[in-house]
Amino acid sequence: MMKTQKSFKEKIADSIFAKGEFYIKLAFTIFFIAIYIVLFIAFDGITFFEKENYTKAFKNNSFQIHVIDVENGDAIFIKFPNNKTMLIDTGEERYYSRLSSYLRQYNHYEKNSGIDYLVLTHEDSDHIGSADKIIKNFDVKNIFRPKLYSMYELDNILNEFDYDISSSILYNNIIKSAYQNNCKLNFSDSGIILNEGGCEIEFLSPSDELFYNSNNDSAVIMITYQSKKFLFTGDIEIEGEEKLIQKYGNKLKADVLKVAHHGSYTSTTQSFLNCVMPSKAIISSSGNSSILPNFDVLERLKNNNIEIFATGNIGHFAFSIENGQIVFAKAAKSDNFLALIFAIFIILLLIIWHCSFYKTNISPFKIKNQ
Repeated sequence: MMKTQKSFKEKIADSIFAKGEFYIKLAFTIFFIAIYIVLFIAFDGITFFEKENYTKAFKNNSFQIHVIDVENGDAIFIKFPNNKTMLIDTGEERYYSRLSSYLRQYNHYEKNSGIDYLVLTHEDSDHIGSADKIIKNFDVKNIFRPKLYSMYELDNILNEFDYDISSSILYNNIIKSAYQNNCKLNFSDSGIILNEGGCEIEFLSPSDELFYNSNNDSAVIMITYQSKKFLFTGDIEIEGEEKLIQKYGNKLKADVLKVAHHGSYTSTTQSFLNCVMPSKAIISSSGNSSILPNFDVLERLKNNNIEIFATGNIGHFAFSIENGQIVFAKAAKSDNFLALIFAIFIILLLIIWHCSFYKTNISPFKIKNQ
């Protein structure tokens, strides 16, 4: 049986139907895309592309301490009640993506920009390895640094020096970036006290009597808010701890201790714990118990009934103060419901574009002529 050719009118009708069907499918596509964009914005979808799980349990709390997992390094981010911020150390450069992802999410949730204080406790790379990139990308306003000058300052800035000159290329590049990005540079020094929104930040070391040992000359900082105290100790070792005990004694008492040197056997003596008497301890390390943290240090903390919070076990976590008590939260896994909704929308669109809205092959012109 030979097929009859369609008339000109029938071809015109089919063309109209085809265009109408195309526009209906296009309208559905635009509709679903618009819905997804609204959901994406409303449910913080921008963070879906971040690599790390941000600890947002204390979103908008006036005081927050975030311990960011940078393996065997330190990176601690603090929000003060007046929305000023401080970053104590930055971890190794290879973990910069973790740190920057976490900070970007903080900025997104808290509608923040910039870092008011960057503290470089000492010049070891596991503490300042990412500082150069942080300075370049996060609008750092003030830097507290070790009592060391850089080679860049020797060649370009200063003629007289009251401290030694570091030979570290890493430290040199950081200080150079600080000058180039108009950061205010300060030497960490015992006796410096900052007040931010009712929160006191006191530097306990380094003192004028330097060890000229990178670890023992670490900046040690006591942060006090609502009578709760947090002690951050950098990488001080036994000598540094003894010096603090001699100078401050029971004034070292704190609720939370950031354990020095990632829980190494070189630090956290019983005499130091007797002065600090913390109820909680932070350990920033990879969790390899055969190296860091040291088994004896962990046992010492447990024997003193100190609750241990370690990045090697928990990942990123945070503290805040609510109703006069220190509260803890760890980073929750990211919700993937936006990805699920996206997949559903794609399936619906494929079905819509595959289906035909005009199933009949009978032209209205044929019906009219019958």
